[in-house]
Amino acid sequence: MAESLRNKFAPYAFYVVLIASLLLLALESFQLMERMRSLTEMEGGFAYLERDEGSSTGFSGGTRQRIASDRNDDLHWVVNLQRAKEEGVARLREVDYDNAPEGRSVHWSSVYGWWIRVLAFDEPRSIEWAALAANVVLAAGLILVLSLYVRRVSGDGTGMAFCVGVLAMVPLRDVYKFGMGDHHAMAIFASMAGVLFFAMAVRRSVSGRSGLLEGALSAMALALAMWVNVVSVLPVLFGVGLALIVVRLVVGRGDEIASLVRSWAWMGALFSCLAHLIEYAPASMALRLEVNHPLYSLAWLGAGAFLAVLFESEVRKLFGRIALSVAMVIPLPVVFFSMGAEVFQVSDPFLMAVHDRFIMEFQTLSANLEVMTSPLRMFAMVLPLLILVVGGAGCYASRKRSEVFVLLACSMVPACILFFATLYQARWWSQLAGLLVVVLVCLFAGAASRSLRWLALGSLVPGALVFVYGAFERGAPVPRELTRVAERSVAHYLNARAGGENVVVLASPDATTNQIYYGGAKGIGTFYWENNEGLKRAASMFASPSMEVAKERILDAGVTHVLIYSWGGFEKEYLELHRDFAGTEEEGKSFLMRLMEDQEIPLWLRPIPFQLADRELGLALIYEVVPEMTPGELASRRFEYMLEMGLSRAAFGLEPLLYEHSKDSAAAISLCRLYALQKRKADLDAMLKALVRRLDGDYGSLSLGDAIRLSGVFGISGQRNAAKNLLLEVVDRLEMREVRKLNAETIRHFWDLADALDVDVDPKIRDQSMRLIPERLRRAN
Repeated sequence: MAESLRNKFAPYAFYVVLIASLLLLALESFQLMERMRSLTEMEGGFAYLERDEGSSTGFSGGTRQRIASDRNDDLHWVVNLQRAKEEGVARLREVDYDNAPEGRSVHWSSVYGWWIRVLAFDEPRSIEWAALAANVVLAAGLILVLSLYVRRVSGDGTGMAFCVGVLAMVPLRDVYKFGMGDHHAMAIFASMAGVLFFAMAVRRSVSGRSGLLEGALSAMALALAMWVNVVSVLPVLFGVGLALIVVRLVVGRGDEIASLVRSWAWMGALFSCLAHLIEYAPASMALRLEVNHPLYSLAWLGAGAFLAVLFESEVRKLFGRIALSVAMVIPLPVVFFSMGAEVFQVSDPFLMAVHDRFIMEFQTLSANLEVMTSPLRMFAMVLPLLILVVGGAGCYASRKRSEVFVLLACSMVPACILFFATLYQARWWSQLAGLLVVVLVCLFAGAASRSLRWLALGSLVPGALVFVYGAFERGAPVPRELTRVAERSVAHYLNARAGGENVVVLASPDATTNQIYYGGAKGIGTFYWENNEGLKRAASMFASPSMEVAKERILDAGVTHVLIYSWGGFEKEYLELHRDFAGTEEEGKSFLMRLMEDQEIPLWLRPIPFQLADRELGLALIYEVVPEMTPGELASRRFEYMLEMGLSRAAFGLEPLLYEHSKDSAAAISLCRLYALQKRKADLDAMLKALVRRLDGDYGSLSLGDAIRLSGVFGISGQRNAAKNLLLEVVDRLEMREVRKLNAETIRHFWDLADALDVDVDPKIRDQSMRLIPERLRRAN
């Protein structure tokens, strides 16, 4: 009976697994969408969004709201694509929002951007959603197409193994699940397809059949991977070449293989060169090896020609052909090693130090494992490495079965190369996981023993559990997502205060990206090789040996705000990098340390109070670059800052400083407020009397904020008429441009006074200014 049922349903097993895989992928995506929605709706301390149907973001001032993950690449993709659409171009080659004010070049692959724009129907406001879904749609297409292909050539079991492998490889799924909107997934998928088709092509050639079709598909897929991210595919191409040498040593010569390799190299070189021309011709043909370039195509062609010679049964003009092959390969390493960072910016010592010291994905595999908090997830990521052992056993067992051996060798050797690369830098892990899926398919396609196949498949069980769990559970926000919520609020707040004027921030690279994306701001340093110069400039600003040097560098860059978050950014790392790579030794305590450790605020920086919705996250320190203040003004601004931040004890501790500068009107007004808060009526009356006598009715000389505060002091001291008259003078001066410069507490204080003193104000200004007040102060109001 059981045998009869098995035979009856066996023909449908593959389709059941395929449909179940796609449904679970859709369900996981739905959970991630809901998670994204809940993150987006979280309060971070301030929200200011104005709908603008004419804006590519859907909101005025270039602001955005949606939070999908804690990653940065997807944010830059969205910004770049929306700007390209605004400018009516197919691709951006320069952006002005990074490395301000000069801007920087952009070399991200256009093909991935075009894919997002296709999904968005080229509608700019749909680009954000399309970027979040781009990779999961690619994954669904990959599962559907390649599972059907391997099923056709190798049976149902192979097709099912492919479906399970793509979903259960956690490092692979981490780059394509919903919300992971960057180009690495496309490059990895193309590499997977390239290696799989090449292994199938070599198997056909060994058996005397033509593998040209699979060879052409492999060449196109690998050329696409080069177009998207050339650095990620170089180890794969090297591994394929090494695999061919292993095949030659074990299997021997074969003209069919020679013909296949030659045509594969020609097609790969042609397609990759064509991709370069589509991307850069005719306007941007600079020699850049960080991206796809004809020198790579030439090297591919030369290496293919050399490998083809190894397989030919009768070799003619051996020396000349090998010399020609070497001549085609040699320009690439010669240019790379002779010109260095000039053509390959990633090799710049400063940028290499950024990667090697401070970015986790560039650390070793063991270092990344040490910081994992979920044992199941760690097990799910590590256990599939067992497939390499199984694949090695399969290679050894099939060494006398040519078709099976070449199939396994052509997938195993590139995977092994990536395994050693992953040990050195964990950023290769997702690429390795993709090739492990190919090895798994080849184990099934090569009819490896049942025990080996089940062992390989069994290594995916923890990953399958992680995937199924994710399809039914949203999971709690991780700390980096919570800090992104907070940083979005800061970005909205600065955008609202700017009122359409440029905001240029000096901050850590991640914080800078959040300001660019959520606040429409400009920044200095971000983690991209094209912005190496911006990173160096940001480091030099934070590491300035004096306040005077810091001011000069900050003003030269047009910086309007300095941001420092207590949850850890990259500011101290900037100091270390500048110390090691500046080229000149600068003596003196750095600007950052003076600001943070010594709390030495220069006269040209004004602290802006901002309280986060979640106090447990820490502090968001905002400093606005302003025309130089008097010492009394700075003391006053520090006092008001501490009061609004809820640090009353620290504010009261400034009494000696305020008293020292009490001949300055701003300091005198703050000192009056301090006396009022401490209910020291005699001191309040004396200080207020001296202040009024000194001003002699010239209240127009006061800043708008000081005038509002002084009106409040009059009210507290019982001088209602004086309070109202001064507030009426304030109303006469009231313009939104000036209101935007006020602290939120001061704006709220103004409206409290206006209501209490029956002062009429333009309702439009009231509505606009109230929106500058965080929700907590509105509730208090």
